[in-house]
Amino acid sequence: MRHDDSYLIDMLQAARKATAFAADLTYPQFQHSDLHQNAILKVLEIIGEAASRITTDTHRSYPQIPWRQIIGLRNRVVHGYFDIDLNLIW
Repeated sequence: MRHDDSYLIDMLQAARKATAFAADLTYPQFQHSDLHQNAILKVLEIIGEAASRITTDTHRSYPQIPWRQIIGLRNRVVHGYFDIDLNLIW
């Protein structure tokens, strides 16, 4: 069984990847790049999935983190893949 620390590390690593994927990229470039869109969507999915597996105690310990929104974004990416708002992702 994994612990919260592992999930938090996964979230951090995925966030760093998203930042690297978007570095030096303009919004129009992002709009026209399936590669960048899919890479960023995947790491957002990882962040949300990891956030959903973190215990309620840890969520309560860090109320400044928008846990529900993070998890909600993951759900939109996974279940609403056919209607993703690129402005929201950007």
